[in-house]
Amino acid sequence: MAASFSGAVEEAPRRASHWQNLPWKHVAWRFAICLVFCIILAAVLYIFEGIEILDKWERRGFNTLSILFSSLVSLSLGSLLGLLGGMLRWPLLARSHASPRDGVTVEYPAMVTDWSSQEWFSLPVGDLSGTPFEYNKYESTHSRMNDYAVRALLTSTIGFNTSEPSSQQGTESVEGLTRTANGYHVVYSYPFREFHGNISSQSDNMILSSSNCTVKAVAGSTILEIVVHEESLSTNETIIGDIDHLPPGSLNISAILEHLFGEYNDGIDSEEYFWASQIDWARMSNSSSTCLTTAIIVDAEKQSNETGRYDCLYFECDSCLSGTDSITPPSFNGLSPENSTYVSNILLMLGAFQADSDFVDETYSTVFRPYIINSGLTTLLTNLGFSKDFLDVSNDFRPLREVPHLVARLPILAMVGAEGELPKIKLVNESSTVETVYTKLGVRWERAISVLVAILGGQIVVSAAVLFWCKQVFIPDYRSPVSTANLLKTIVGPAELSGVEEMSELATILEAEKKPIEYRSKTGEDGQWCGAELRWSSN
Repeated sequence: MAASFSGAVEEAPRRASHWQNLPWKHVAWRFAICLVFCIILAAVLYIFEGIEILDKWERRGFNTLSILFSSLVSLSLGSLLGLLGGMLRWPLLARSHASPRDGVTVEYPAMVTDWSSQEWFSLPVGDLSGTPFEYNKYESTHSRMNDYAVRALLTSTIGFNTSEPSSQQGTESVEGLTRTANGYHVVYSYPFREFHGNISSQSDNMILSSSNCTVKAVAGSTILEIVVHEESLSTNETIIGDIDHLPPGSLNISAILEHLFGEYNDGIDSEEYFWASQIDWARMSNSSSTCLTTAIIVDAEKQSNETGRYDCLYFECDSCLSGTDSITPPSFNGLSPENSTYVSNILLMLGAFQADSDFVDETYSTVFRPYIINSGLTTLLTNLGFSKDFLDVSNDFRPLREVPHLVARLPILAMVGAEGELPKIKLVNESSTVETVYTKLGVRWERAISVLVAILGGQIVVSAAVLFWCKQVFIPDYRSPVSTANLLKTIVGPAELSGVEEMSELATILEAEKKPIEYRSKTGEDGQWCGAELRWSSN
């Protein structure tokens, strides 16, 4: 069986010529412009050459036009030569391997975040020691911190794997943060960034955010501390005091519950929980401690038969911000130690409550915020999954571990988000404050000497040739040929010459006159020499 095929046969693509890569258009238009200006200049010369006698304005016009178009010719020619020179660079470079001689090192000054910026906290200028926090600035401050915290969560994953309980223990580095967890004690460490140009690195200045949480309960007037034993899935309850006589350092849960039920008469709904704390606004800047005690109230009911008696389950968490170690206070570049303490205390309060609070008491000393358990993306907090009896029926201890993580993480989120947005300042006592360029020059002496000798030798040869050629010719003005031309014009003016005749033609013209030529110097009335001329001798 025979088969036939029909159709056009595609030709192989032509191989591109090397000439096609050259910038012909650029060369052509430069050459064309140069040619046009040359023609115009020739036309100017032709027009003015046809004028018998040039008056003053005609001379000015000729000088102007000749200079203008001569300059344009030079510019267009220079542009063409520049283009051709640029083209020649590439074949010259292609003849040998590139070997750059300059080793350039730019040392940028060390820059750090300016924590005194008004874009961080709108702090007044000066020392804030003993200055209480102004509550009327609370709203603008917490919204700004909330924006920074959200930015930190969106740009980096600073969470933990809730499906892997083992990931919530031990040490783990996550997006610049180092998290160390030991039971219900969690420490987040974050080194501030140091910027050198577009490169950032970790600095020696570090901030630690730690939290230590315990589970507590209120049964009537008794306060219990609940210790969870994960291995045996059991709990141990220990009485630590009475609600009216709390041990030193404990959170005044009685005052918190009193204000809470004053706002919510029916107690806490099963679908929500509360953050609560007592804030001493006056100690924001004059306290040596940068710590805050907060409570996460999971379940609370008021006993109806007796006033001031409750059934409550809550976490009591102590959170602190510190410097490189747990003893050193935090240090923010651009802020004094007192102002750093002021900012740290506000960060603890704002961070623990997601930079917001729903209601406060009449003295602003107790702050609250409710959270819906299944809030999804409406809050920075993850779904803790609390329930009233989670300690009794479940072996899922993730909520117990997540609470200290959240308490330690929230105050530091605002700093992580703000560091990429705030302006930068030079690091104090930083010696590298200017850009320095170090250049090493590599000289090929044999080539350099040969070029210099060739240039010098060429100058000597040309100078010697010109001097030898002109040794028998008197040049009254060596700086310009105009003087010589003016002298010759006095004797050959009547002849029809084009100006480019050979000397033999000039000799024929002079010989036809049958007169000798005289060279005379003209003097002025004061007897000083003032000029020279050639003329026909009268003898």
